[in-house]
Amino acid sequence: MKIEKSVLTVMALISVGLPFSAWSAENIDTAAQGATVIVDQLWSDTALPINWFMNDQGVTNNNSTGVGPGNISAADAAIQVTNAFNQWQTVTTAGISANYSGTTVVDDIGCDYVNLMTWADDIIPFDTPDFQDVIAIGFAFSYVGPDIVLDPVAGIANPANNRNLSEVSDAGLGCAPLANAAIYPDGSVLESGTIIDADMIWNPIQFDYDIAANASEDIVHIESIATHEVGHLLGVSHTSLAFAANDPATMFPFVDTTNVVLQNNIATLAADDEMAVGRSYPGTGFYPGGVGVATTGQITGWVRQADGSPAQGVRLWAYDASLPAGAATPPVYEAFSATTFDAESGVNAGDYSFRGIPPGDYYVCILPWENLIPGNGPDAPERYNSTTLNGSGHTGFMTECFDDAPSATNAPDFAEEDRLRQVSVSAGETTSSINFVTGQQAANIMLVMDRSGSMNLGLPAPLMGTKIEALRSAAHLFIDFMDLDGGHNVGLVQFESVVVPFAPSFNLQPIDLTSVGDAHTAIDSIMAGGLTNIIDGVNEGINQLVSGGSPNHRPLMLLFSDGRHNSPAGSDLNTIEGPLLANEVKLYSVGFGSDVDGAILAPIALNTGGLHIENPDVASDALRKHFLAIASSAADSTAIIDPYYELKHGQSVSLDVPVNSSEKDVTFTAFWDEQNENLFDITLTSPRGCTVQTRLNTHGVTVRKYHTHRLIKVTPQYRCGFFRDLTGTWKMNVRNIGDQHLAGINIAAYGNTTTHIFAEVTTTEKEETVLDVSIVAEGERVKRANVYADIILPVSSTGDSQEQDYAQDGRVDPIKPQAEERTLRISLNDRGNNGDEKAKDGIFSGRVPVDIIGTYPVHIYAQYIHDDQKGSRELISSYHFNGKYVIE
Repeated sequence: MKIEKSVLTVMALISVGLPFSAWSAENIDTAAQGATVIVDQLWSDTALPINWFMNDQGVTNNNSTGVGPGNISAADAAIQVTNAFNQWQTVTTAGISANYSGTTVVDDIGCDYVNLMTWADDIIPFDTPDFQDVIAIGFAFSYVGPDIVLDPVAGIANPANNRNLSEVSDAGLGCAPLANAAIYPDGSVLESGTIIDADMIWNPIQFDYDIAANASEDIVHIESIATHEVGHLLGVSHTSLAFAANDPATMFPFVDTTNVVLQNNIATLAADDEMAVGRSYPGTGFYPGGVGVATTGQITGWVRQADGSPAQGVRLWAYDASLPAGAATPPVYEAFSATTFDAESGVNAGDYSFRGIPPGDYYVCILPWENLIPGNGPDAPERYNSTTLNGSGHTGFMTECFDDAPSATNAPDFAEEDRLRQVSVSAGETTSSINFVTGQQAANIMLVMDRSGSMNLGLPAPLMGTKIEALRSAAHLFIDFMDLDGGHNVGLVQFESVVVPFAPSFNLQPIDLTSVGDAHTAIDSIMAGGLTNIIDGVNEGINQLVSGGSPNHRPLMLLFSDGRHNSPAGSDLNTIEGPLLANEVKLYSVGFGSDVDGAILAPIALNTGGLHIENPDVASDALRKHFLAIASSAADSTAIIDPYYELKHGQSVSLDVPVNSSEKDVTFTAFWDEQNENLFDITLTSPRGCTVQTRLNTHGVTVRKYHTHRLIKVTPQYRCGFFRDLTGTWKMNVRNIGDQHLAGINIAAYGNTTTHIFAEVTTTEKEETVLDVSIVAEGERVKRANVYADIILPVSSTGDSQEQDYAQDGRVDPIKPQAEERTLRISLNDRGNNGDEKAKDGIFSGRVPVDIIGTYPVHIYAQYIHDDQKGSRELISSYHFNGKYVIE
């Protein structure tokens, strides 16, 4: 237990070999079977009651701080520790018992089968920096090895009947032969993880103690600290539950010696502490595994990542739903999801269970570690047990509550009543399938934009406008999408030969209704000129990500450039990779031209976990699609459908958008070229037939408009009449009402969803280059789908980007052949042939071309059926061929 104000109590369990199985919260556990599994450390029933002893010297040197009350007798100290044991053994649903067996002359810790409480230990160096801030240490020694049946017959020849534990485990730990049958009688079975000795060692040098409930700072109440340490000696680990500043659970790892209220409160067990000890030693009414009529139940489920892999060591909290919902409502119980190392039969990685939970209604939530809840330090997974320490996928996602109720803050948000679902528990029953798919945390995003001289050039005929205007339109769209999603921080950087500050500046900051107007103003101010210094632009973006923003948001960078890095002369663009990786910045790179640094940027983006996309045709609509694809990835959204239409004046089109139950909300997007926000009349028709206007915000509908786009976000709060109306087939209705005879419009829908589409280009054992696509719905791969992809073949570099930086006017020459003529459509299958390695595994594959050096943009389309619901997904991706191998 760490104590704030630099005071620390430590729990440690020493294993005499290796462990019972562990997978839920708050069991002390350790590695077993050659460090291949994790098991719990517990006392066996045959060792109960646990007989413990007090060193006969009592509390010595009890005025080291000058405010101590003087030495305390062994008898008085024993009463304090007895009270601490009583807190645990009086828990009705736990079958644990202990007995004070008197004083002993033994004063040092050791595996001697004397369960010792001592202030006279000479082994722990409390006068050294490593231990001077430690109040007490709970040591428990556990047997680890194959199951053995204890028998008086000892000897190496028959280890199955052996009390000489040093012969079958690590003798270096100092454990004597287990000759005392009073601890574990003949016939006792020692399973891996069985505790065989437990000692509690107190620091007599830096701290003073008292036997009364504390009213003085810097005086340690023995019973309070002992109650926590006894939990450890029983095999109970830490919990991260803190219900208020002065009222954590007993097994919370921190206590402040100057906070007497907090210190006194931990002397009384919280409900989570009681559930934890019942889980280890099921007693009367505990379910499952207890005795008598069950008075409690359990909640079970799993936590998976978006790609379907298990999220391991994730923290789950259960809240009492009968309490007033709000940020101040404290959680009541904690659990951790299992890892691949957990040994319990029938438990898979990612599974979790709240066992022994009283009947009632609960909100169940997942919280990532390292998100400052409940504070800087207590939320570090290494402070708990081996399950959290060996977890994966247990950080970097958004806090959310069942069912799909994400929070824009680190703590759960109970304001989303339309998304919250209460979980009911009955005595003697399991409430199952309370499952989670982790979403991503909010992001710190730097939009780093090239404004070099070549951006003055006009788009290739017949497109209208310049490259700088195309960039502004894409950046406006990106900003509004991130604002509409909510909770993100965005910063803007523009560069040419040097980084050019915006006036006024728009450094990394929350993007919301207050700041979004300033962002649009800054984007409109971008003017072209100068050479191309990508390195300085990227470094400025990294500096802002490191120095500003929210510490628990994901750092992302969208780098836009229309040409190669060329300033200062001789500088090496490869140098950006180190700082990006060192600061864990995910890079999304967009090349907008026929002479860009794809050979460098593609592998760098991949190494950071991002993506490099190229647009050699300098098409403005494709650029906006690329920016939207990156924005949706940052917002943890997935494209549902994404078509393009050309409409004559007065002509209409209606797009069906299937929205299934996996969507948390849906954002409909439309963008066009002419600077006229009234060029199109846009409405939505809900599944129940209600018409949604898209010019003003209404209940459950939020709108963002700009000259060349409109975004409409529909949430579960939307109602058609008296009914919620998110799931089903929506219609997006568009009519050309402008002056142009013919106008093009891209319309799309993005779902904030638990159904995602993933793509990867790989080389098979047959040396075929294939595109693998999987759709993962609610943590499971979809098996029924129709999948195909459009791949645009690259073109040879024109080598003229620096020359274009000096241009003051003119137009980009069209690329020939044009993109439409370079597009190859391939079908993907899951039949085990034509590039697909295994049939019916939910991975749809097809061979892809790798004939030309360069970047291959890929647009993937999928229609699927899952749980009898139809859906669609689209994904923009790419791969790069360097002449030898594919970079994806």
